[in-house]
Amino acid sequence: MSAVSSGTAALHLGVRAAGVQAGDEVVTSPFSFVASANSVVYEGARPVFCDIDPRTLNIDPEAAAAAVGERTAGLLPVHIFGYPADLAAIEQTARTHGLWIVEDACEALGAQHHDGRAVGARGNLATFGFYANKQLTTGEGGVLVSPSAEMKARVDSERNQGRAPDMDWLDHDRLGFNYRLSDLACALGIAQVERLDEMLAARARVAGLYEQALAGVEVSSCRVPTPGATGVAGSSTSSSFRRRSTATTRSRRCARVASTPSRTCRPST
Repeated sequence: MSAVSSGTAALHLGVRAAGVQAGDEVVTSPFSFVASANSVVYEGARPVFCDIDPRTLNIDPEAAAAAVGERTAGLLPVHIFGYPADLAAIEQTARTHGLWIVEDACEALGAQHHDGRAVGARGNLATFGFYANKQLTTGEGGVLVSPSAEMKARVDSERNQGRAPDMDWLDHDRLGFNYRLSDLACALGIAQVERLDEMLAARARVAGLYEQALAGVEVSSCRVPTPGATGVAGSSTSSSFRRRSTATTRSRRCARVASTPSRTCRPST
């Protein structure tokens, strides 16, 4: 794992480590914080938005597969509001088309897939955010999980102004960024890790209170995780009760996004 200054920094370093190039297309969800798409745009690539599952609000694997085109280089699924996306299906699409995956798990620390594996532990590049509203906070910060030692070495260099592996003060052998996490933020994070189980349980209790209080309220859709998966209360404990986005609303959003030269939006088939 590589500690960085934000979840956004983790996403940026993640797509770079995956090998994104200018002109590439990356299939992702339109229903996420803007950093998910921005990380792709930073490198001159184009985020391609596909439909989400109306039940989980995560990226729809079938829609993602349908959105793959000749210029598609990777997939960037988002575990929205702490609920695991269907990574098994997304990974199958990646294998079929030879694509890389970067998981945006910035809101999903502590969540588990239906097979019991923790989100971010499937062997893909995966990002977590430690902003003040996340399950664990360093005030501002994040982590990028790399699947290999070689990839981690690249990330560690690029987060630190491109310094060489021996970290000599004046030896910089690649483009890098000021994405380090400060010592004070790390100290806060260590203390938070020691209380992580306690904090996750507290969020679950609050989510349970919402469920009880709103049990008699009719909503258009109530968010549930993929069968067998375990979600965590994400950036907002009330997020489980957000209403389903209508097709009309999505079409208007896609029309606006598609009018921006650096981005595109493809409907599912």
